[in-house]
Amino acid sequence: MDLIKAFFETHPQLIYSSISGGMFLSALFPVSFIFYGDYIFIPAAILSQSGFIDIRFVYFATILGVYVGDLVSFFLGHSLERTIFTPDAKYLNTHLLQKGERFFEKYGKFAILFSKGLPVAPGITPFLAGINRMNRWMFLAYDLIATIVIFAIIYGTLYGGIGAVRIFFGW
Repeated sequence: MDLIKAFFETHPQLIYSSISGGMFLSALFPVSFIFYGDYIFIPAAILSQSGFIDIRFVYFATILGVYVGDLVSFFLGHSLERTIFTPDAKYLNTHLLQKGERFFEKYGKFAILFSKGLPVAPGITPFLAGINRMNRWMFLAYDLIATIVIFAIIYGTLYGGIGAVRIFFGW
């Protein structure tokens, strides 16, 4: 244990940048289906509760990674726009694109806010918002709010209730 603590104390920038990079990958559109953020933020909360790393820096690194990943996914979807949709396609047809645009015009704010709390949805919602041309500034604002709130809830629960996690897993 002392060796691990010495490593964390010696290389804190490596730890926090790894957390941020991992959360970036978990928010990036195609990668998000394979690599989940749970692999990063649960151990980070446990390590911070144990005193190895600072929860404030973990929280900031998580928000930074997820937000930048969402931005990249949004602009990737925005750059693809209509290139993948054709009128006669079975799944990616222009009729579905128009329905998606109407959905994001009407419910885009709520889709961004509530998708953070659902499985799989946080990885695809920014990409779909970009494809469906959601207002950029609205996306940026609501995604930042949702990211800050959901990770405050997650880290508050994990960091504050880490004793229950340890009892459950037998640590």
